[in-house]
Amino acid sequence: MSQPIIFYDIPGNAWSGQTWSPNLWKARHVFPFTYRRCPDPYAQYPDIQAHCAKLGAPATGVRAGAPLYTLPVIQDPSTGATVAESFAIAKYLDVTYSRGVTLVPEGTAAFQAMFVDIVHPLLNEHLLQLHLVRIAASLNPRSGEYFRRTREVMFGKPLEEIAPAPVAVALWKKALEGFSRIHGWYNANGEGKVFFMGDAPSWADVVLVSVLAWIRVFNGSESKEWKELMAADEGRWARLWQAMEKYVRVDGGVALP
Repeated sequence: MSQPIIFYDIPGNAWSGQTWSPNLWKARHVFPFTYRRCPDPYAQYPDIQAHCAKLGAPATGVRAGAPLYTLPVIQDPSTGATVAESFAIAKYLDVTYSRGVTLVPEGTAAFQAMFVDIVHPLLNEHLLQLHLVRIAASLNPRSGEYFRRTREVMFGKPLEEIAPAPVAVALWKKALEGFSRIHGWYNANGEGKVFFMGDAPSWADVVLVSVLAWIRVFNGSESKEWKELMAADEGRWARLWQAMEKYVRVDGGVALP
């Protein structure tokens, strides 16, 4: 029997420690069996670089000429593998374990990787600005201070000034427009198809439902934003959420808000 995979997350102080980042949600969606999360002290924002390097996790990019280490990271005691970055984790699990579904079918890796890059400017850039203040507040004090300080340098202003009410309305409108554009791509499969690849979920669907989970976590299921999104695009996102909800895992049986 396989040993539980160790999953390195960024716990917050809200929602009973529930995952908030869409990149971490992507990894959470692909787990086919029980895993355990790393202890809190190992997953604070200021410690990510040093701790990932200590784990022997591969760098996921370069920043200021130095290797960049990011979460999520998994360690698989059954194989000794340490894997970083959600797409790489999905591909590793596809190859290593039989889960009844292959999220990156053979010959589609280029498409799936391209889709991630397309989604970022269509959805994530707008949603990140909308949620920056809530993200900082959701983290524990040390991580929250680090997140606030680094993002204020990135945007050149206090977090509270990045998306004031009129800007927030425009950002949400742009996000909805992005969803509508993606809805058009889904429609190319024909009526009744829920997933990008047709009858089974693939990585592209995981990417989209992770964005949905992000919105739901920070706004709640009774929010105007969530209800508007669930009703948008002929109910496309409500159907996708329903089809993928069984993969939205939370610790300790805690339900989404």
